[in-house]
Amino acid sequence: METKTCKKCGLDKPLGEFAVGRRFADGLQPWCRTCFQSYAHARRQDPETAAKERAYHQDYYQRKQATGEYGLNQRKSRLKRQYGISLNEYINLLVAQGQKCAICGSTSPQREGADSFDVDHDHATGKVRGLLCKDCNLMVGNAHDNPTTLRKAADYLERPI
Repeated sequence: METKTCKKCGLDKPLGEFAVGRRFADGLQPWCRTCFQSYAHARRQDPETAAKERAYHQDYYQRKQATGEYGLNQRKSRLKRQYGISLNEYINLLVAQGQKCAICGSTSPQREGADSFDVDHDHATGKVRGLLCKDCNLMVGNAHDNPTTLRKAADYLERPI
C-alpha cells in the first residue's frame, strides 16, 4: 500500500487519507484529511477570520453579479452539466428556431424574470430536442413526453361540445 507523509502532522498515511489536489505534483493535497479538517474547523471558529472570509465572498459575488459574469458562468455550467451543450450551441439552436418556442412560436419565455427558453430534451436518451417556452415545456413534461397523450389531448380539444 502506497503512503504519503502529511506536511502538517508528519505521519505516513495511506494515499486515501489525502484529498485530490490537482495543482500539486502528485495530484494530492499536502495535508491529510484529518489535519485539514482540524485546520478548517479552527478557522471557522475564529470570529475574526470567519467575518473576513464572509466579507470576501460577499464582495466577490457582488462584483461577479454586477458584471453579469456570475449568472453567465452559472448558465454555461448548467447547460453543459444538465444537457451537454455549450452556450454557443444553445444560441445556435435559438437562432435556428427563429428565436421562438419550437411548439407555439412564442417569442417570449413566458416566465417572470426569465430571459431564456427552456431546453427540451428526451429524458430517455438525454438528447436535446429544442427550446420551449415555459408553458409548452410544462405541457410536454406533464404528458411525460408521451406523444399519444398529447394527440388525445388535441382530439379532446377539437371535439364538438
